[in-house]
Amino acid sequence: MVVNWGLGDTHVDPGELLLRLVSQSAARAAAYAAELESIVAEKDGKLRKALTGDTYTVTAEGDPVKTGEYVRAIAKLEADERDRAANFAAKAVAAGIAERQVRLAERQGAMLAEVIRRILGDLNLTPEQSARVSEVVPRHLRAVA
Repeated sequence: MVVNWGLGDTHVDPGELLLRLVSQSAARAAAYAAELESIVAEKDGKLRKALTGDTYTVTAEGDPVKTGEYVRAIAKLEADERDRAANFAAKAVAAGIAERQVRLAERQGAMLAEVIRRILGDLNLTPEQSARVSEVVPRHLRAVA
């Protein structure tokens, strides 16, 4: 899994930034969780054994590597990232991001409806064609949605 660490453009809408932070933090928490699941699977599902004490593994070159502390560090990172994601999500809710998204979608829908009305008005449709508008236009809009 590829995890993006940067936020991209620094000149963004605060609401968009919050949504990016929520998504990014959730992706990081998932990456840490996957790493933990991999380690626990190697320990035959014994989480306590995986998370306690110093354990060692041997690299392909035969060098011992301490793994117990690594596992605890990943577990802490994953827990911190989950808390961070929840914090960003709470801020997004408090900022009214969901309502903003709904208002934006409603405005886009109204603009689309107006464009369709203008196009149909310019086409000088026959009465038969006009009668089919209420059947054809919604069908195609549903297909897009």
